[in-house]
Amino acid sequence: MIDAPKLSHGSEKSAQDSSRRTPVAEGPDVEQATVVGVIDSTSSGEGGVEKESKKKWRDWPSRRLSIGEGQEMLLFFLFGIPLYEFYRSRGAPTFELTPFSLSYNDLFGLSFLLLFLLTRRPSYLVFAINPARNGLLKALQASVPHLRLEEVNPEFYRNIVSSSFQLLSAFAIAMLATPRPIAFKFLLGREAQINCVPSKGEGRFASVCENSAKNRFGIIVAALLVSAGVGCTVYALIQHTDNFTDWLSEDHGLKIILALLLGVSEEVTWREACMNDTNNLVQAAIWGLNHFVVGEGMDDPLVYGIATFGYAWALGVCPYRLPRYFSHVAIEYLVMDNLVQVAEVVERGILPLQGTEPLVPSLTRSLSNYHNFN
Repeated sequence: MIDAPKLSHGSEKSAQDSSRRTPVAEGPDVEQATVVGVIDSTSSGEGGVEKESKKKWRDWPSRRLSIGEGQEMLLFFLFGIPLYEFYRSRGAPTFELTPFSLSYNDLFGLSFLLLFLLTRRPSYLVFAINPARNGLLKALQASVPHLRLEEVNPEFYRNIVSSSFQLLSAFAIAMLATPRPIAFKFLLGREAQINCVPSKGEGRFASVCENSAKNRFGIIVAALLVSAGVGCTVYALIQHTDNFTDWLSEDHGLKIILALLLGVSEEVTWREACMNDTNNLVQAAIWGLNHFVVGEGMDDPLVYGIATFGYAWALGVCPYRLPRYFSHVAIEYLVMDNLVQVAEVVERGILPLQGTEPLVPSLTRSLSNYHNFN
């Protein structure tokens, strides 16, 4: 790295002022560094000015981007993310009774791997998890005939395998890949605390900002997530155990296992691996767009996308992992009947339609009652 020329004239005040301005490249000895709107000018000035400048920007990643790396960011935002959302929009629904399948659409996974090899941005590996998951499930279904059955229990088993693979893959990416965080200097004036770029811009599995722990807003969000998680858990227990009368059914056990795996795998994927490589705003936007283009969960995809974007952003602001993981697991547990596509079971005449009420307080008991009724 070529050091910027030292200041030989002028007061300390003028040196400080000049360190806040964008450096103008007037010769080969001047290096210009921009991190998506954040100017890092810590290399300018004498010792005192340099120390103060480093202190000012200590909460931001100090990565210096060359022109090539700047182009890589444009590639990520203008091509990588749109390509991923296009892939997701054309994919088959995940939570349905039909087995997982491979299609030409999954060839996009090769594109994500190629983009990773070209740019070394770990988010592309996150994008490649779904195509790889489809290939794994297709192979397992060919080897284990029970997994190919279009029934509720095999659907649970397929989704358990799917979420387990996602969890292991995302954990490996978060632990082994070198993150490349992106900083945005805006958003409610709290900058790094709200945006949640890793405070040192380095380290593995460290997507939650250190400074967020000192941020009152982040602590309030953590309390709200825990409170909402407790409410979701209690309400879901009432529904899944038929008013606390059926705790030990196989159906309930599978719901608990799948909720745990889904909630944790989603958090590790998006609030660890992806957020560590980008920032809170970017991961929330990608996650919200996923739900918008896929549309599993709500009748109105736009409302679903906005709601999931807000929830993902709040999760990223939370400075503690345990509240985030607990909140997400609780929500997955609450909506479990929708995830296993009980409505499709009803359409096939296995269960009677029960209006807008939860369809399966306990699937085993409901099936039994239905057959006895007939």
